[in-house]
This record gives sequence, structure tokens and C-alpha cells, in this order.
Amino acid sequence: MATEPPAQPAELAFVPEARHFLVLGSFINPDNAKHLAASLGGVETTIVAIGKDGATFHRVIAGPLDDLGVKALGERMVLEAGVRPWEITEQPSVGTPIVAAAVRDAAALAGHRAIVPRRSNEGAVQSARGPR
Repeated sequence: MATEPPAQPAELAFVPEARHFLVLGSFINPDNAKHLAASLGGVETTIVAIGKDGATFHRVIAGPLDDLGVKALGERMVLEAGVRPWEITEQPSVGTPIVAAAVRDAAALAGHRAIVPRRSNEGAVQSARGPR
């Protein structure tokens, strides 16, 4: 009677934990936030309205991301837009009507190309289309 070798313990694949969120931009004009979110094909984004100093800012937040996603998206934003996103520790809430509408509108604008501000050598912000 042949005996079977003992079963080898199953190896678990390492799956990075996606727990990071990046603020990619913050805009007074909600259309600018929608255009940025729509221009980031393949990146899960949420637009959250934040009140600060009596004004409402519309933040484009990406995530959840793992460590590699944070690094890749951070580098992409620096190369394409000249801005460095910042990390937040809490997941944004999409329960408010303004945020839900922003998410819906960003999906509707997916085919549009955003005009992302770029910095000139003098530090002034100019359109990606060039100086006017």
C-alpha cells in the first residue's frame, strides 16, 4: 500500500492593500474638477465638495490605491500636469447629492479632454494650450 506524501501548505499570493487616497486637484469651479476626473481614464476618482474659508472647493480624489498605485499616479500627475498630489487617510464620502452628481457628471465627460494648467518658467499658471 503506497502512502501519499503530506500535502504542502498552500502559498498565499501577496495582494497589496489598497488603502491610500490621493487628492489630485481642488477647484472652485466644479467643471474643472469634472474635467480633471474625466481625463484620468482608468483611475477611480471621486469629486468631493469641501467648504473652506467661506468657499466651496471641489476636490478630485483618486483611490483606493495600493503603494504602487500611489507612486505611479503621483508621477503621472507631476509629468502631465506639473502638480504633486497629496495623500489623505480617510475615504471620501459620496453620500451627499453634490458629490453623487459630480461622480455621474465625470462619467458623462469621459470622452472629453481636460485642459490641465501648467506652470511656466516664471511660475505663472497657463493653459495646456499655451499662453494667451
